[in-house]
Amino acid sequence: MRNITLAVDEKTYHDIRLWCALRDISVSRVVRAFLQDLPRLESVRRFPLPQAPDPRSLATRFDELEQLDPHDLELLRQQLGR
Repeated sequence: MRNITLAVDEKTYHDIRLWCALRDISVSRVVRAFLQDLPRLESVRRFPLPQAPDPRSLATRFDELEQLDPHDLELLRQQLGR
């Protein structure tokens, strides 16, 4: 298995860690799932997609983070060291 290194801004980093913590999943596993899902996007000429994401896609799951209670988000941020 090969490794990939990428850089993201602080907000993205904390948001994805929070999202993963809520689901007891690693960031690596989410990125791996996204990359393995890329063949489904082979015919897409523009990315990110301009229309609403497929309900089964990872993008839809990320949107769930927005629906959490602000108190719960703050508690998770504290637990993750933000």
